[in-house]
Amino acid sequence: ALFLILLFSNAYNFADGMDGLAGGLGIFMAAGLVGLAAAGGYSPASLPVVAAVAAAMIPFLVLNYPPAKVFMGDIGALPIGAIMGWAVFEFLWQPGGFAGTGLIAGIAIWSLVMLVELIPPPLQVLWFKTKGRRLFPFKTPIHHGMQDKGMPEGRVTVTLVAAQALCSILAVAITWAVIS
Repeated sequence: ALFLILLFSNAYNFADGMDGLAGGLGIFMAAGLVGLAAAGGYSPASLPVVAAVAAAMIPFLVLNYPPAKVFMGDIGALPIGAIMGWAVFEFLWQPGGFAGTGLIAGIAIWSLVMLVELIPPPLQVLWFKTKGRRLFPFKTPIHHGMQDKGMPEGRVTVTLVAAQALCSILAVAITWAVIS
């Protein structure tokens, strides 16, 4: 549980680097978890908290829309990521044992954007400290690498939020298909 909470807390915090990115990702991550609960026929205790986070993202996005007037920062991103990690733990470790293959596959697909945000930065730092050069030819986290390669900030945000929306939809569809 601690591993998942720390993983998602840090991943979501890394994703909080551009106007609208963390809020957009948060809405589709929460929607994906609600969809996974419906598809898996499971209602974890964290589900109302996840739904409340999604509802709170809507007014935040209005104020975080470029140019941002309000920023989330660590004080918001770390606990929101922790809530997502807690929910993932509850999904995977259900009463009576470990979740089935359909739900595990759904969670894995749902997590892809967060993993892409989280994994490259520590690898880049480790590689640079041991080899003296970069492992990846771009900045990390990935959203800054995309921006560094010339993609405008708005397009980076839309691309990653759309990717999370697609991952959430695929996760729910696969879970639904495997479990039904």
